[in-house]
Parts: sequence; structure tokens; C-alpha cells
Amino acid sequence: QLTLLAVLLCRLNTPVSPAALLEAVWGEDLPVSGEKVVATYVYRLRRLLAAAPGTGAPVIEHGRDGYTLRHDPDCVDVTRFTGLVRAALALAGLRTALALWGGDPFGALPGPVLEAERVRLRELRLSALAARLELELADGEPAGPLAELHALHVEHPLHERFACLLMTALYRS
Repeated sequence: QLTLLAVLLCRLNTPVSPAALLEAVWGEDLPVSGEKVVATYVYRLRRLLAAAPGTGAPVIEHGRDGYTLRHDPDCVDVTRFTGLVRAALALAGLRTALALWGGDPFGALPGPVLEAERVRLRELRLSALAARLELELADGEPAGPLAELHALHVEHPLHERFACLLMTALYRS
């Protein structure tokens, strides 16, 4: 159920067919009961969401094109992070976006769609980190991001942008 919810969150406010949900959640190991299991999981999720405290809880709708999770995109970390990184033109915006990062997206939830989304979000985070560090270096004091750049270069030795930023920071300091 949690994986199904995560897949619907990745496609927030967009219909997803039962067949696409089956493939996204189970990959090639489809359950024997097929689309019936999706309907059962959606039913259970609807009950859980309806019991959520407060107003404005997400709602799962069923239509001709499939299931749609309706919710405000600004209430979902993944869409907020993605939107903030794309819109960030300044250091403050990148810092705000990166502050939303709380670990590996979707934890260890299975499924090919979530794995692809994890990879995409990790790459987006690395790009945002590099952009933030580049702006910090441009602002003046190179010693500030030096330790972080060194750690990132050790963690991602083939990431050329981190290597270039590290060399720049070392040169300036």
C-alpha cells in the first residue's frame, strides 16, 4: 500500500491506469489477482486518508483514465523540492530546497517507478548542491564550502563539477 501511495504521489493530480500502477509497484512480478489487488489497496488507502486528522487530506479519485491522487503539490516534499530547485535562482532558494532533503527518497520502497524517481531526485539534489556551492564560492569566502566540497568529492569522485569546485576553493584559499 505504501508503495502504491508513493507511486501516486509521484504522479500527483495525474491519472494513473490500474495496469500502470501494477507495473510500477510490482514490476514484472505481477500478482495473480491483477487489477483487483490495486482496487483493494486503493480502497484501504482511501480509508486511511479519510481518517487523517485535519482538513485538506489527499483524496484518491477513480475515473475513466485510472486513479488520481488529488492534493496540493506544495504539501508534498518531492514536488516542493523539485519546484524549488527548478525555480531557485539565488542562494537562499537553493538552501530552502536542500533543507527539504531528509534522506533517500521513498526509503526502501520497491518498484521500478520509485527506483527511477529515486535516481532522478538524487541527481537533482547533486545538481542543486553543486549550484549552491558554486554560488557560495562566488560570494567570497572559499573556506566556507571547502570541507563540504572535500566530503562530496570523496563520496562522488567521478562528479566533475564537485572536483572543479573543490579545485577552485583550494586555489582561492
